[in-house]
Amino acid sequence: MTAQLKMLAAGLMLALLAAGCSKPTSVTPTWHESRETAGSYDRILVVGITENGSRRRSFEDYVVRDLERRGNTAWASSRHMDVTAPLDRASVLQVVEQLGADAVVATRLVNQEVIAQSVDARTGVKTQR
Repeated sequence: MTAQLKMLAAGLMLALLAAGCSKPTSVTPTWHESRETAGSYDRILVVGITENGSRRRSFEDYVVRDLERRGNTAWASSRHMDVTAPLDRASVLQVVEQLGADAVVATRLVNQEVIAQSVDARTGVKTQR
């Protein structure tokens, strides 16, 4: 009788496990309408939020190049601001007015992956006679 009870319990557990896996998990996207209507922006100031000035400049330049390839006029804020000064709203707005930007893209680099590759050097020299 005990063996039958164990078999029944194992069967029920297997059935519950199969039922739990039968329906896939789905993610329902949500959208929150902003106060401004979506429009076309073609004069974009890119602001990278980081404490490291050289990384900020490199990252902003990368984003600017990508935006320009897509036909936008874009500026790296680090090219128009002191990167050693604290980054605040007033200093960004001053640059926006200076450049006539119609949009600001504020970015923060969360993670960076560097892939190092080694290349074998050629050890022999071939001569042609």
